Amino acid sequence: MLDNQLTMDVSPYFSLYNIVVPKTHFLRQLTELCDFSFIYDELEKNYHPDFGRKAYSPIMMFKYL
Repeated sequence: MLDNQLTMDVSPYFSLYNIVVPKTHFLRQLTELCDFSFIYDELEKNYHPDFGRKAYSPIMMFKYL
């Protein structure tokens, strides 16, 4: 099962991200510029819509690479 995940909360300390990482940081700017939603369209045919466990967010897995 693949659900479109609009937000990615990976840690209970995720709110510190806005405090610690400056707005001018390269990775923050890259996240704002790149649209990774195409990954859902590419992988949708590989997941059954009703059966199975919920999948990890493909966008999160792609970003880990």
